[in-house]
Amino acid sequence: SDALTAPLSATHFGIPFRQIPTAIKGYYKFKSGEQMTDAKGNEVAGKDDFNIYAMLYENTDENGNQVVLDGTNSNDSPYLVLYGKIAGQREAEDWTAFSFDLTPMNGKVIDMEKLARFGYSFSIVFSSSLKGDLFTGAVGSTLMIDDVEVECK
Repeated sequence: SDALTAPLSATHFGIPFRQIPTAIKGYYKFKSGEQMTDAKGNEVAGKDDFNIYAMLYENTDENGNQVVLDGTNSNDSPYLVLYGKIAGQREAEDWTAFSFDLTPMNGKVIDMEKLARFGYSFSIVFSSSLKGDLFTGAVGSTLMIDDVEVECK
């Protein structure tokens, strides 16, 4: 029911994770839709682009309360520990390799005991519109993903 009234907070990112992700690799194809529109359906200038990012975050706060990352806070939460995103996106009709590293965020260091207790959650986001979280994009933008690998240590 939240998807209709609060769509950005309705999507909860991540699953409990016991490894340290270091890099994401894979292949994509991308075709932008014809016309960019904003959240109200108004045409806006520009061409759509896609986004791929990954994050490891603390799934409980200092008081033991559950932490949920969603469309409102997944890029700037103080609970982010590792984060990485694709760079150099472009339209591609053929399968095109991508890779990126996850780097520390917010001065955080992995707590190995917490990691062993599934105290972190991990998520990879694939979006056919770079500004999809702002409901800006082009109808018909298509992102295909294949052979995704999560490298961990």
